[in-house]
Amino acid sequence: MAGGMNKRGRYGSMADRLARTRGDDVAADPAPAPPPVVKHCWVTTVDGRLPGLLLAWERRSTGWHGRVVHPVADEHGWILADEWLPATLLDALP
Repeated sequence: MAGGMNKRGRYGSMADRLARTRGDDVAADPAPAPPPVVKHCWVTTVDGRLPGLLLAWERRSTGWHGRVVHPVADEHGWILADEWLPATLLDALP
C-alpha cells in the first residue's frame, strides 16, 4: 500500500484531522513569546570590574537585583556564574 498509515496528503495528520472535528483551530497555534532582552553590563566583584550579561530584574525588599551571567576566577582559570546580584554591583555599559 503506497504511503501506508503515514500518508497525510492534503488532509494533514490524524491529530490535525481530529482537532478539526472537535472545532480546535489547528493553524492558530500561539506564537512563542519572545525571550527577554539580554543587556551587557559591568559587574563589580572581588575579581574587579568584569563584563556580564544582564538577564532579568527583580524588585526585592532590599532593593533591585539583577540576574547576571559573569566570569568568576577559580583555581583553573575562569568559570561562568549565573546569580542574582544587588543593583549596586551592576553598571550599564557606556
